[in-house]
Amino acid sequence: MSILIEIRKRSRYAILPVVCALGTTYFGYHMVHGEFGLLAYWRLTKEIQSLTAERDQVLAQRKASEHRVALLRPGTLDRDMLDERARETLGYADAPDLVIVEKR
Repeated sequence: MSILIEIRKRSRYAILPVVCALGTTYFGYHMVHGEFGLLAYWRLTKEIQSLTAERDQVLAQRKASEHRVALLRPGTLDRDMLDERARETLGYADAPDLVIVEKR
């Protein structure tokens, strides 16, 4: 019986450290695996990097398209570009021309 009494006395002093250890474990787990935890941060960082690369690619395509459109403006009309667009749109070619069609 004296062992049970001793356990009850000492358990009062053990409650606070056990509760603190459980709280630390709980918050530590959610710090890593939670919605705003480290794993979510790393996943979002990778997603940001991939989207930044995709954005850079789209901007490069847009810049190339804007350059081609600028060649067709009345003030800076490029005859070769106009000839190319007219042939592509109308489907015409001269007799000595060799036509190579690329599928896009």
